[in-house]
Amino acid sequence: MEDFTPMYVSAATGITASVTDLNETTNLSFIQKIVNVADWVLLGLIVIGLSFNVLICLSVFCWKRPIKPVLYFPLSLVVAEGIMMVLSLLNGNFKLHPCADLIVNITYHAWILVPILHNVAVEFKIWCAITFPEGYKSFMTPKKVVAFLGFAWIGPISALFVYFGFGTIAGGEILRWKCTNYYFRNDSYWQIITVVVFSISFVILVLMNWQTCHLITKLQQSYTGEKNASQFQWKLKYLKRTSHGILVGYLIGWGPYCLAYGISDDDGSNVSSEAMIIFMLVARSLFILKSLTSSFLYAMRFRVIRRALLDMSFGCKC
Repeated sequence: MEDFTPMYVSAATGITASVTDLNETTNLSFIQKIVNVADWVLLGLIVIGLSFNVLICLSVFCWKRPIKPVLYFPLSLVVAEGIMMVLSLLNGNFKLHPCADLIVNITYHAWILVPILHNVAVEFKIWCAITFPEGYKSFMTPKKVVAFLGFAWIGPISALFVYFGFGTIAGGEILRWKCTNYYFRNDSYWQIITVVVFSISFVILVLMNWQTCHLITKLQQSYTGEKNASQFQWKLKYLKRTSHGILVGYLIGWGPYCLAYGISDDDGSNVSSEAMIIFMLVARSLFILKSLTSSFLYAMRFRVIRRALLDMSFGCKC
């Protein structure tokens, strides 16, 4: 059967297709311009964040007085988030050997577990000190603090090496220094691991935050001491705000990033590429801003937290 489609209809169809392709190209170039500008902004934030982290470390090590064990937490978090920002800087911003780029890409996506567990360790120590104020000093010994921080470091790093050394072909390719077959961006199993660790940690943080605030409220109601009563009440409120701040910072800083990483898939069929690009830019911006501020604030306020916990351990006996 012959095709009797008029010539002008075919021409119109071709023009429509050309206009559609032109619009898609224009939209793509516009999005690419936004991405380029955002990348430069993120690059500037990373450099500023790294500068803050270096200054904090230098200022702490220049102190003449000994570092208290409670300050191990912010110092360790400074190092962990500093490494995260270095990896973010290296990932995609420099032309590296394929295997070096693969190592950076794997470590960049997997390193998020280290700051996540740091937040859990910090909240757990505050929860212990408030739940058992008479044992505060025994909880904050250097060995116990280092043990908790060691878990926050060694756990994710061990999982990283075990999984990619034995669970995928990445380890073999890196050892042979011929990386052609493995692409970390499409590793769905590690996506599941990251989302599961984030979710479990978030539930634990919520429970500890609820228990901490409940105990602080009871202390505020039961405290009858007249000496320095207002100051003691203020320190209890400060501890409550700190516990809330850890939870909110954790959710805002790492939640969107884990969500964006978790919903990304091999072919992008569930989410459009434009939406995914914007979502990832927002997620990266939030975690960089969180890293930029949290370590500096932690280093400043942990002395106050330590003093408040000590005063609370004495004050609740009145």
